[in-house]
Amino acid sequence: MGLDYRVLLVVIVCTSFLLLSPWGSPILNSDGAIEVLMAFWYRLPDDVYYWGQDRGGSLLPLLSALPVRLLNSDPLLTISVVRYLIMVAGMLGYFTIIRLPFCRLCFAIAFFLPAFPFSDIPWYTIGIEYSLLGILVGLSARILDSSNKPEQSYPIFSHGVFILVSVVAVWVSDAALMTIVLLAAFLVWKLWPAKKHRNNFMLLQSGALAMTILVWAWLKSMAPIKTDSYSNLQGIESAGQSLHQLVHSVIDYLAFRIGDHMVSIGAWCMVMTIAVTILLRISIGVRGGGGKQPYHVFFFLNAFSLLIMLQFSTWVALNGMSRRYFIGVYVSLVIALLLWLQEMSEVKPRFLPAVARSLIGTALIGVFTTLYHFARHDPGNLISVRSRISALPKDIGIIGNYWNSYIFSIQHPGRVIATPHERDVVRNPLLVQEVFRQPRLFLVRDQWMDSFPVSIWQFGRRLERIGKERFMAGSYFCEYRIAVANE
Repeated sequence: MGLDYRVLLVVIVCTSFLLLSPWGSPILNSDGAIEVLMAFWYRLPDDVYYWGQDRGGSLLPLLSALPVRLLNSDPLLTISVVRYLIMVAGMLGYFTIIRLPFCRLCFAIAFFLPAFPFSDIPWYTIGIEYSLLGILVGLSARILDSSNKPEQSYPIFSHGVFILVSVVAVWVSDAALMTIVLLAAFLVWKLWPAKKHRNNFMLLQSGALAMTILVWAWLKSMAPIKTDSYSNLQGIESAGQSLHQLVHSVIDYLAFRIGDHMVSIGAWCMVMTIAVTILLRISIGVRGGGGKQPYHVFFFLNAFSLLIMLQFSTWVALNGMSRRYFIGVYVSLVIALLLWLQEMSEVKPRFLPAVARSLIGTALIGVFTTLYHFARHDPGNLISVRSRISALPKDIGIIGNYWNSYIFSIQHPGRVIATPHERDVVRNPLLVQEVFRQPRLFLVRDQWMDSFPVSIWQFGRRLERIGKERFMAGSYFCEYRIAVANE
């Protein structure tokens, strides 16, 4: 890869960090804020999963807690840097199979500066899951390379790291188990002719799979709560309704019915890119193959399997088939199509310049849809949440709606302590006590109350209003004091 591409890759990653990471994001919410707060308050074994959940291993808070405590580093900045280091490692892992510079550039844009429907990648958990998958892909490529060299011994170290990263990935996301099983099956298929390497891999991977399941079950047992609906599957009829909802959502995007025409234009560009890629592949006459390591087979199969699994998931249905759940499908299809184009360019090199320009153009349109939506629709600007909440006073406690509570603590977790109100989702009950220990107490009425009452009961305490309504950090605040404490 030439110097120009390396420079562009650095620019892409840095731009993404400034605009979309937790540190720079204009749309970071309380879900994303929790991992920042966990880095400050982290303690085991209670925090093995994200607060109030029995899923989503807290890898980022765990890795960030040490520098936060020993070096007194900014939790928000630390979480963001650790996240991006893992994402860059994942990107480099994918680059072991994505070899052409323009394909690498397109993947970097799609991963770090994704189109709006998938813009949660740089701050949501699934971005870490697919970064870990990239590391696994890089390790698997090394294992496959060794099978082509009979004189070379089996790469025990690489497989050992593969097993370790697999365990971590399943801890981070339960859905990773299916993807890892598919990847292991793909490796067995490709290693089948190399009997020695195949047997070593199958022996080690069988033990690794059993160990992964045992560790996964052990970690689940430590979760402070159990969410039954999370792992439940729907029946055929309900899955059909979920599919119907998904199809209608896609149609809304393509029919310019989502309130943002630019996002719909970006959706059409993606559809046309997929269609042109398929037609071009047919016209060139490329079939099967994929060389010695046809990873596109794995990624297409992973995308299809995820799509089926999501239709049957009760949890996904309860959450309205949110677009964030389909990020894995998006990443898998992007990589599969890039591998297709890479293969086609090797068969017919004359197509390369035109394909490169159109693909990069589509990726850049996707970037524009994200920035345009943020600037013109939600939230209406590109100012980071970090900057918007900087006006809040310090040494205060905050009670509000879930979406207007934890997010206010991301810059100073030890001096601005927040919790949702008692009838909302309180992710960490221990913070409730910390809120009431602060010298000043504020309530936020947005998405909770139409106006601030003279008095209100919260968590066994009667609170009395002592100040006037104030507009700060994009929300309406009012100061209260504890009138009666319930001993």
